[in-house]
Order: sequence, then C-alpha cells, then structure tokens
Amino acid sequence: MTITTSTDSDVSSVRKRSRPITVRPTLQKDRAGLDLAKQSIGNNCNQRPISRASSDSSTTSGRGIRQIVGQQQKQPHHHNNSFCPTESVTTSTTPISPQSYLISVFGNESFCVRPTLQVQDFFVQHTQEQINAYDMEVIRAVRSQDIDQLRSMHKAGRTLQCANRFGESLIHMACRRGFTDVVRFLVDEANVSVKVRDDYGRTPLHDACWTCEPNEELVEFLMLQCPELLLMSDKRGNAPFEYVRTEHWARWVAFLSERRGKICLSHTSTCMVTVG
Repeated sequence: MTITTSTDSDVSSVRKRSRPITVRPTLQKDRAGLDLAKQSIGNNCNQRPISRASSDSSTTSGRGIRQIVGQQQKQPHHHNNSFCPTESVTTSTTPISPQSYLISVFGNESFCVRPTLQVQDFFVQHTQEQINAYDMEVIRAVRSQDIDQLRSMHKAGRTLQCANRFGESLIHMACRRGFTDVVRFLVDEANVSVKVRDDYGRTPLHDACWTCEPNEELVEFLMLQCPELLLMSDKRGNAPFEYVRTEHWARWVAFLSERRGKICLSHTSTCMVTVG
C-alpha cells in the first residue's frame, strides 16, 4: 500500500474542511489498513480518552472509529447542561403575577379591588384655579426635573396640586416618568396629595407601575403615603400592579414578599389597606 505525502496546499485544504475525517471503506477490510487509518487520524484520537464501550470491544471497525471521532468532536457542545432540551423544558416556569401574589397572600375577601371612579369622598377634586395652574411653565419644570424651579414656584405661593381638565396631575406625570426626587418634593415639601385620579381612573401608583424599568423606591414611597392605592382599579378594571411588565413579575413578587409583613389589610366597608 502506498502512502502519499500531503503538500502544504493539501494540508491547507484539509484544515478548511468542516466535516469529520472518515475512513475509506477499503480500510475496513483488514487489520493493517485499520491501524494505518488510526495513524492518519492523528495523535488527537490517541490522546483523548475513549469510552469504555469502545475500548472493551475486541472487534473495532471503521464505523466504530467514525463514531468515536464524532463523539469527541461533539463533546464540547454537551459540556454546558443548558443546551439540554429536557432540562430547559423542566426548569422553565412562568412566574406568578404580582397581583395574583397579593391575592394569594391576603385572599379575595381582604384584597378586594374597587374602581376608583366609584369611590366617593376620597380623591382630591381639582378646582378651576388648580386646573388653570397647570400650564407649560410648570410642566417643563417637572419634565426637566427642575426641583429648584418648582421650589421657587411653591415659595411664591403657586399651587402645585394642579391638573389638566382630564385629571392628569403633576404627580401623575412625575410617577409615569419615574422621577422619584420630584415626587418626594411634591409630597414632602409642596404638600401635594397622592390621592388623585384622572378621568380614566388611574392613580399615581398606576403610573409608577407603568414605567419601563421597575422603580421600587418610588412604588414603596407611594405605598407608604397611601396604601389604599393598592386596592384601586382604573376604568379597565386593572389594579396598579397589573400594569407591570411580564418580564418583571418575579422582581415585583420578590419586592412584595420582602414587604409582606408591613402590609396589613382590614376588611371594612371601604376595603382599605394599611402599611405599618
């Protein structure tokens, strides 16, 4: 049998091949040809460990060599268990929604949600003066988070408890944009109430849960200021936590679970909640 020496160009072409090296059928017929085929595969096959089933076999064939080489080439792909379809199916679970978690913890009777548009004597009723105070100057100050400008307006006697004719207030806007510092200023310094709703029944907590990224600090601040907002639904019948994004469910459930001991529900005629 004649062995042809490969040139540099031949070696280069072999390296470019993506398929595994196979043994020609003629080498499967005799033992000497099989040994020569092992040498042509190279030292990599001899250096790597061979499975016990292959090493114990006394009648190794060319087909067995191809199976061994194929297993060794595929081995790195199975090193990470995350590629296993069975495991990905068994470990993937859909998290519970934050609203369902609250109901499961407190029960349907205690955690009864009421439409905000049907709640009487609870929310601020904006006057015409407050509606007129909702102009572009104060809107720009909130949008740019210019707390110094807002503070100057407040010291000048201008009311910041203002909203447009649809009930959308400054604190609605700040919560929707996730401006925690602006909300803190409006509540702590400007004495703005969070007990406001727009004509669609949305509260500041609805808007705080609507943000693209979870803002736990803002939501916790609103819950401490007015925990009753947890039990308020808008015109669609959705409570605030029903507006959080699905991909953030697990994060919000963990948030509520950590503060579970601070939330106390009392089943009264108004079905209100207190945070202590």
